[in-house]
Amino acid sequence: MFDHFIKHMFPKKVSSSGVRFRQTFYLGTITGVLLMMLFLSGALLLFYYTPDTDKAFASVLFIE
Repeated sequence: MFDHFIKHMFPKKVSSSGVRFRQTFYLGTITGVLLMMLFLSGALLLFYYTPDTDKAFASVLFIE
């Protein structure tokens, strides 16, 4: 069963329609952009957010 799965994932011949730029590549691009936005916002929070009870709200307002 595992052998058939490997043969399905890596076929010997690939049709030209299987190599075209399709919607699945767009979804991967959107996922990559959203992941980069997540990392950038996390880096901003890492440097500017203060997890103190008195200063937390003020640091959030500073970030906005």
